[in-house]
Amino acid sequence: QLEPDPWELFTEKYSPGDRIEGKIRSITDYGVFVGIEDGVDGMVHKTDLSWTIRLNNPADMYSKGNTLQAIILSINHDEKKVSLGVKQLFDDPWPTLLSEFPIGSEVDEAEVVAQCEYGAFFKLRDGVEGIVPNSDLVEPEGGLKRGMKCKVEVSSVDTLDRRLYLNMRNIGADKAGAAQRQRQAQKQLESATPGTIGDLIKEKLGGKLGMQSEDEEGGEEATESED
Repeated sequence: QLEPDPWELFTEKYSPGDRIEGKIRSITDYGVFVGIEDGVDGMVHKTDLSWTIRLNNPADMYSKGNTLQAIILSINHDEKKVSLGVKQLFDDPWPTLLSEFPIGSEVDEAEVVAQCEYGAFFKLRDGVEGIVPNSDLVEPEGGLKRGMKCKVEVSSVDTLDRRLYLNMRNIGADKAGAAQRQRQAQKQLESATPGTIGDLIKEKLGGKLGMQSEDEEGGEEATESED
């Protein structure tokens, strides 16, 4: 008796838009592979991990074996590939980000979610993360640990690249500068429709927005990063 095809079982059970939960099976420099069902993995491209930070290496924040929730974005039946998204679990925060977290505002209990060679990532709330660059980082005795709560300040916002920058050093020392940066960021955000922002990013990247190389789509041959 032939064993049932795992792909057929998967497609009978799941559709785009469904929420899944699975173990991270491997991590590459372009995404995270998650086990959905026996014999079927899905990939979260690194651009679909967060609304407010850009991960050069997903292994900075995720580890093999971690449990991850995601949304099924698409199912490619011909190539038997599943595209997943983590940030899509939450609404896009950018339309109201500057009113919710104005530049210069303080967050008393930002949670450490990861640390890498160029800084530390903090979660301000579900769906909103920011980075404290090393130059603005103040580590407590014993160092930062995942899950630790720290006080941070929203220092700047890159509306083009959609990045949120935080500060732990001299919090509240530059109120006038923060107010000016807030006005500038708000003006940029209001003058750019979602389409305009996408066009600007596409132009900045040389027209390669959203395009993956054959190696990136190959998954099978990609080098795994195991933490």
